[in-house]
Amino acid sequence: MAWELESLSWIQDHRIEILNPVMKFFSFLGNKGWFWIVLALVLLAMNRTRRTGIEMAAAMLLMFIVGNLLLKHVFDRVRPYEVHQALVTLGARPHDASFPSGHSMQAFAASTAIFLNNKKWGAASLVVASLIALSRLYNGMHYPTDVIAGVILGIAAGCISHILVSRYMDRRKSSNTDTQ
Repeated sequence: MAWELESLSWIQDHRIEILNPVMKFFSFLGNKGWFWIVLALVLLAMNRTRRTGIEMAAAMLLMFIVGNLLLKHVFDRVRPYEVHQALVTLGARPHDASFPSGHSMQAFAASTAIFLNNKKWGAASLVVASLIALSRLYNGMHYPTDVIAGVILGIAAGCISHILVSRYMDRRKSSNTDTQ
């Protein structure tokens, strides 16, 4: 844990003033997963992208249940700024548990689902997800292992969602073909 506080102190000591509002913006995009929820709803509304929207919604729901409702309570890790008083945060300080990073989980769950359906848009969404995850360190809200765990869990949720939705849709397609 000492290396994590040292990492956050190093990041704080090397912040670039012009990046501060940019990193606050990327954290804002990840607040409560709103950006990804809106994007999933837009994709759900169109036939051509509905499958991606379903996978995103399923992956984010899985992360909410496993990450926010289960793991945050099991680990109940305090935020770094509550341990390291000299850590200056950028933005409003959340008061829920730190591990795993909810911003990182939701961003990578959603962007992995997008990537598995469309490499071009998925690559762009993974860049946004990465900036959201990095912003949590830059802004002093999470330990590095919180973010790393959030990224890994999010990717896993996106992959699981993709597999389950594919199986369901293939079975459904197959049963529709059999009845005709």
